[in-house]
Order: sequence, then C-alpha cells, then structure tokens
Amino acid sequence: MAALNLNPPENFTFSTPCNSSKWKMRFERYRIASGLSTRTGNEQNVFQNANLEPPDKILCGPDKNPLKILGKFKTNIEYKGKSCTEAVYVISNLQTCLFGKTCTIFSWFGSKFEFFCQISAVDPKAKFPELFKGLGVMKGCYSIKSKPGANPFAITSPRRVPIPLLKQTKAELGRMVEEKVIIPVLKSTEWYAPVVIVRKSDGNVRICVDLLELNKNVTRELHPLLKAEYSLNHLAGAKIFSELYANSGF
Repeated sequence: MAALNLNPPENFTFSTPCNSSKWKMRFERYRIASGLSTRTGNEQNVFQNANLEPPDKILCGPDKNPLKILGKFKTNIEYKGKSCTEAVYVISNLQTCLFGKTCTIFSWFGSKFEFFCQISAVDPKAKFPELFKGLGVMKGCYSIKSKPGANPFAITSPRRVPIPLLKQTKAELGRMVEEKVIIPVLKSTEWYAPVVIVRKSDGNVRICVDLLELNKNVTRELHPLLKAEYSLNHLAGAKIFSELYANSGF
C-alpha cells in the first residue's frame, strides 16, 4: 500500500448542509505521507536491501501518536497524464492508503477513492464454503516420543475452576470435542497435566494446559525457520496464500 505526501499551502473548509454557523467545520489536511504496509513480522529484514533514506519528519495519526516510519524514498507519480514527484514513506503496520491534499490533482477523492482502495470483490467464503466449516483435521496420526527413562507426571489434585466460569468452561470443552480439537480419555493414564481457565476479553474462556513436566520428557523435533527474505523470494508469482491464526495461544 502506498500513500502520498502531498502538501499544498491552502486549507480546506467544509460545512454541513445545515446553514447554521453552529455546524460549520474547518478541516486541515496535514502532510500525510505514505505507506507501504509491512505486516511481515520482520520489517527490517524485508527492507534491508531497499534504498531508503532516513525520515526527515515525524508523522502522526489523527490521535497525534507518531507513526513507525522505516524510511522514505522519492518517486515520480503518474496518473491519467498528470504527474508529480513526491516522497513515499515506508510505514510499519499501515492498514490502508493515506493521501495528502495534492492528491486532488489526480481526482482521487470522492467516489473514485473507494474504487482505488478496493482490494478484491471476491468472497472466498461464498466460493469455497467447504473450506470454512470448522477447523478441519490434519490427516495422519502424530506420535509424541518420550525420552529414554522418562518419568510419568500426574497431579494429585486438579486445579479448581472458578464457579462463575464453570458453565462457560463446560461449553468450551464441548465445543472443542465437537470440532475434534480434543478427545475424551475414558481410561487410566500415567500422565495428568493441570488445566487453567482464563477469561478472554470478549467474555469467553480459554482452556490452558500446563505441559511443563511433559515437555521435559519429550524428544523435541527441530524445524529451523528460514530467513524472511529467503522465504519471500519463493513467493514470486504466487496467487493463493494460507494463514495460520493461533487464536487460542496463551
């Protein structure tokens, strides 16, 4: 995503349809410079080979909080026979395009602005409904290997579930069983791990298991992560991407 640092000297004045002076408002469009969205989790590696200049100003959002600027570069912007040379700022975590006042020379405001920012009109949930039902189950069975001489660990008394959260906890456990996230164990086992119930910000509960003792006795498999720039080079020409969302991590 990119936005432009466009800065004519005059200010814009707006008023509501009401003729009362009480409702008249004046807006000033400050230098809103622009952004390349860098939601990769590794901004410095992604842009380490880019020729970015240090930012020459502090850019703030509507709430006056400064934006995280990684650098800037100058470029010539052309649109329908009109052009201008402006600085483009690389901003971390930018969610949408930002424009300054000089964008009016391109007629990007008004009804055309929505079209310019549109990403896609395709609804993947409607086109592939079978992919958005439940969590799905990976094929095959994964076997956890214990270390030689591992000693089973079992708690002697379970941690208490707060009474106000008991009903929600039962409902969440039922949901997890239904979606095959967990399965009931109906026979004796040597391993017992304590459970902690955490209230989420939306009022629901998160089921957390303390597997500290189990992890001490498990043979770990190593899967080193590749550098971001190496992985990004293999994305050339790709059109479909998958996303892993750890929505119950704690």
